[in-house]
Amino acid sequence: MKKLRKKTKRTHSTAKTRNVDWKPKFIASLRETGMIRLACEAVGIARATAYVHREEDVEFSQAWDSALQDAVDLLEIEARRRAVEGVRKYLYHAGGPVLNEAGEHVYETEYSDGILTLLLKAGRPEKYRENHKITHEGAVGFRSVSDGEVAADRLLAALGDLTGGELTGGVAEGGGGAAAGVSDRAVRAKGKS
Repeated sequence: MKKLRKKTKRTHSTAKTRNVDWKPKFIASLRETGMIRLACEAVGIARATAYVHREEDVEFSQAWDSALQDAVDLLEIEARRRAVEGVRKYLYHAGGPVLNEAGEHVYETEYSDGILTLLLKAGRPEKYRENHKITHEGAVGFRSVSDGEVAADRLLAALGDLTGGELTGGVAEGGGGAAAGVSDRAVRAKGKS
């Protein structure tokens, strides 16, 4: 019979990561992609290794956070370009490109109103965010319900399903819930069948 070894949590890097300074390349990849998985693949390490080093190395942790912010900045730049400058969409017809008189491929510039809206909401939320005002007039009453009462009501519902009867008097119906006693409700259910 095969013996199972007790798994131990690694607290230090493996020889592969100890002998190579992978952190600068990891940070560069993280800055470019904004994705930890891709940055780990770029340097050939496991995600767990990256997270252990992030926890143990303050400078690395700060560089990691900065790289993620830079990645978001790049996304914002691209989003703004698509919203304001637009994206070229080349035209095709019958499987081939549409050409103008000069033989150049014809395109339309497509702008993203959705991205533009998001940028406006982010840049000036006080002006462009969706404002919803919810008001309520009158009293609102709440009754505290214990976990025991909720469990008793669930039990009664299950008993009702099993017996084909309708159990009444639970918390949801304004009854005493568990305080009224399960046997009291069970008798009422039995009498209905």
